[in-house]
Amino acid sequence: MQRAKILGLLAVPMLATPVAAMAAGTGSSLDKADGTGRRDVSNGVESVHVNAKSGPSGENPDGQVWWTLKTTTGTETVVASVTCLEVTGNQADVDAVVTRSDSSVTAVGNTMVVRIIDNGQPGTTDMFGTDFGTPEFPAFLDQSRCDGTVVDARSRGNFVVQDAT
Repeated sequence: MQRAKILGLLAVPMLATPVAAMAAGTGSSLDKADGTGRRDVSNGVESVHVNAKSGPSGENPDGQVWWTLKTTTGTETVVASVTCLEVTGNQADVDAVVTRSDSSVTAVGNTMVVRIIDNGQPGTTDMFGTDFGTPEFPAFLDQSRCDGTVVDARSRGNFVVQDAT
């Protein structure tokens, strides 16, 4: 019986070590913005889904943005490739170039900007805003950083913004 107690006591630190190491974690080496949101607009419901990542200084941005507008006459869809991600705390600005569009709002080659605010759990109060531009008048004017747009207080979603550590 004494031997079983000793073995049990020895096993406890070994089991606790991985948990402690995970809890101490070093954080992510990437900036990320992921999630989905929606808002009512004058002619329907706008939805946006974002999967974006980059290095901690915005290098090597990658990902996609999916935008839809559902109206009484149908659904318009836009897909865009991420060209810039800038994360500061709980806010992310995502710039993208449209790669597919069946929308009257924008065309392939045009630009798109999404600003996300992650207000924490449970994620129902996260907000976003979107804007579109053209090659002549892009939604993002300063190529050295990501441009944002106004966040619509009527928007709701569940986004996770991660600032690299």
